[in-house]
Amino acid sequence: RDIVARAIAAEIAKQTQDFVSLDISRQPAEFVRQHFPSIHRHCLSQCGLDITRQAIPVRPVQHYTCGGIQTDPSGRTSLPQLYALGETACTGLHGANRLASNSLLECVVTARLAAQTIADGQAFQTEPFQRPSESPYAEADIFSDDLQNTFSRPVLQAFNQRHLGILRNDTDLRRAIAQLRLWKQNQAEPYTASEYENRNLLECSLAVAQAAYARRQNIGAHFNSDC
Repeated sequence: RDIVARAIAAEIAKQTQDFVSLDISRQPAEFVRQHFPSIHRHCLSQCGLDITRQAIPVRPVQHYTCGGIQTDPSGRTSLPQLYALGETACTGLHGANRLASNSLLECVVTARLAAQTIADGQAFQTEPFQRPSESPYAEADIFSDDLQNTFSRPVLQAFNQRHLGILRNDTDLRRAIAQLRLWKQNQAEPYTASEYENRNLLECSLAVAQAAYARRQNIGAHFNSDC
């Protein structure tokens, strides 16, 4: 999936449209309706597209955060009594590129092993994990005309899609870290629910940018063209 997503993103970058077209109209109409009933129904009712005759506009979706907490096969982390399961965990049971529904199987396996480990009294018998070596991210003051000092949620969404999205590179990541720090520095103390949400979005975005810049190996959903 990550390879397909990068290929789609690269094609979109070559054109003026912000999508590519997926065409299955060469198949008989009854075949399409039988094999893809939900997609056919949704496209027809919500978008007015009959995929038996028309192409579907497609864009890749970014998984900004997934599988970040390193564990052993039993879900144990490097902190005593802290277990991580499912989408939040990095167990390695599905290899580097675990996405979508295979994480449900991982939940079943890891949850059973975690429960058994706790029941057997092995919760405290863990060796600290050796963290992978990370290159320290640079303190960057790299700005360009497209970066804005005025923060808003739509601006942050567009900014993350451009700099922290499917196709990453060191320059964009350094620029993202600098801009996100500036936005965070200029944020007033939050008082409303919306302001707290904005602060959390900035914190998460900065964590993603820093982790992506520190990661010097392309594994699974993470891809940096400079690595």
